[in-house]
Amino acid sequence: MKYAVMTTWNHENGLDDEKWEKMENDIMGSSGPESPEGTVLNWFQIDENSHGSVVIFPSQEAYEAFAEEMGAYRRKTRESMDINMTFEAKGPIKVSI
Repeated sequence: MKYAVMTTWNHENGLDDEKWEKMENDIMGSSGPESPEGTVLNWFQIDENSHGSVVIFPSQEAYEAFAEEMGAYRRKTRESMDINMTFEAKGPIKVSI
């Protein structure tokens, strides 16, 4: 069963197109984590200071195996980009339409 993780993040110094590009380049580059095969990551803008993230993992087991690496990446980006997680929810996907 697929597993979802949703977070929201506050950017202390705002979130413009340049920061979106930096975030994308960072996660896709060599310093970003290697997501499990079949994982889908989506980021969306909430307002000029906030973004949200929805990650769909192929299974809860895949998420659990990746959680430590993802946590380390989050800690690094919180410090380097002045962002703070404001919300996290996770659980198995019960309906997919």
